[in-house]
Amino acid sequence: MDENSASSPDREPDSVSYTESMPRTVRVQMPALPTIITYGLIGITVLIYILQLLSVAIWGYAIYQIDWLEYFGARINTAIRAGDYWRFITPVFLHGSLAHIFF
Repeated sequence: MDENSASSPDREPDSVSYTESMPRTVRVQMPALPTIITYGLIGITVLIYILQLLSVAIWGYAIYQIDWLEYFGARINTAIRAGDYWRFITPVFLHGSLAHIFF
């Protein structure tokens, strides 16, 4: 058998070139929209937290040391069944403390 044959373990077959086996780098430019949406949601969350603090400073606590936005926006199943459907979304934006926003 010829020592330059394709069945030799030291040599690649002639039909496969080195450039075909290398992975190609493909660069794709992502749209900037997700960043805008992310920063918008962060801004809304911080704004709602500030409003929570202001509601306590202006009107005091609603009940049981709960601020007014939490009182009207927390997820309470009986209130949702009674028709307060915004309570599906508002708990996402309510936060208990400044550390809770960051972590």
